[in-house]
Amino acid sequence: MSTRPWLAAGRRCTHASRIGYVRRTLEPHCNETFSRDLPGEVEVQFISVNQTGPQATPMLESGEDVTAYLDKQQNCEQGEDDAKVHCQYVLLHPLIGRSPLLIPHRQMLHLLESWNVFPEICRYLNAFGKKYFNKDEAFAGFDCVEYEDSNNSSVNKLEMCYLLKYAASKRNEDTKVDAWAIRHALIYQQTCLNTRESSHILVRLSDNMKLALKEALSAPREEVQNFSRDWTRLHSLVLGEVDDGWRQMTNSLDSEVSEIFHRLIASGVIPQDFNMFDSPATVAQDMKHLQRLTDSLRRVSTMISLNIDTVDCLINRVEMFNKGSYIYPDDLLPFLRSLHQFKQEHKFALKNSSAVLERATSLANQLRDTVALRNSEINKNHTEQLGGNTAALANLSEQAGRETSVVKTLTVLALVFVPASFVADFLQMGYVTTDPDNARIWRAAQDLQLYAALAIPLVALTMGFYIVIELRKASHHGQKGPVGAP
Repeated sequence: MSTRPWLAAGRRCTHASRIGYVRRTLEPHCNETFSRDLPGEVEVQFISVNQTGPQATPMLESGEDVTAYLDKQQNCEQGEDDAKVHCQYVLLHPLIGRSPLLIPHRQMLHLLESWNVFPEICRYLNAFGKKYFNKDEAFAGFDCVEYEDSNNSSVNKLEMCYLLKYAASKRNEDTKVDAWAIRHALIYQQTCLNTRESSHILVRLSDNMKLALKEALSAPREEVQNFSRDWTRLHSLVLGEVDDGWRQMTNSLDSEVSEIFHRLIASGVIPQDFNMFDSPATVAQDMKHLQRLTDSLRRVSTMISLNIDTVDCLINRVEMFNKGSYIYPDDLLPFLRSLHQFKQEHKFALKNSSAVLERATSLANQLRDTVALRNSEINKNHTEQLGGNTAALANLSEQAGRETSVVKTLTVLALVFVPASFVADFLQMGYVTTDPDNARIWRAAQDLQLYAALAIPLVALTMGFYIVIELRKASHHGQKGPVGAP
């Protein structure tokens, strides 16, 4: 299909200025947003619908294939009515969650130039690509540009682009548990309201969205024609596949909160009642787990709120379509009612996630209070044990005091009796005698000299050994230095 000539009417800027702005905006982030033109790094699929039904191209796996397809569509002539394409889709997706889109930068620019896409799409494309954290997760927006017909009397052409947040699951084969992640899909639509021709760029649709789109394009020919010619049907399709994912992710997080709640109920406060769930490692793990859960639930609530704002923007735009002078023969009230229904579903989902978030926050506070009470009981027990130890030390000190008093008494008695005992023993040795006629006269025996010659050196030798040992001990303690010195 050739470039839309009808976009020239009422265009806000020239085609060249559009492409120039797109190039300048996408160029700084092209390495992170788009893949390289290498085998296995390109996957682009085009789906076109004509009077005979949908025609899906095989998965284009090289930049040359994408360029050849776009050139063919751009250079093709109008042809027969049955072969004329009135609706086409291009599906883009990354290899994994935070990886570049599987289309080279040059081919993406060629696509935007061939379809004359408005520059507003650039900021949405930059929300995809290689990310090292949850960058641009809370980024959202809604852009809609209207084009008047040649008489400037009414608006019959428009371009619309927005991001839609959804919850994606990936099953862990080891734990048999679904791991949930927050993603966003880019919905771009370019449509002519009088001819009902449209083009769509769909980036990273959820699995449910792609399945629903496949079912819609695999329906009987008349239903496919109705779907492709009604610009509102695609929005109803993608919006209808969002709510269930948020419900399942919230239920998954709620089940994890319930597991921690049951462990907290079974835990004890008094040290004698502690069980396997009361170990410091388990408590620390539960605290970290609750922190992760509250963070995830806050993110879920934020994403749902952003979807509600996006739906509000779409509702306001449709209400303007209904009230203004727009060339569209069908009534938009059914679509408007469905948008209000999607908004209401998101409001209920927001209340659900907010309730689980409040429960997780309350449980985290309860766990902190339980840990504080447990620590208080442990400190109380330690205080009681220290009190008992202090009383035992006091008893030992009192007993030591009594023993010291006994030793003191014995020492005093020794000071009294040892000198008298020495004198008695010395006199009994016969070294000193008294005169039988006069007791006041003492005579020393000749053995006294031998006794003195032996005893005095032995005493001196013994005292010398004692003094040497004491000096060595003092020198050894002096080399070690005072207590606490390096």
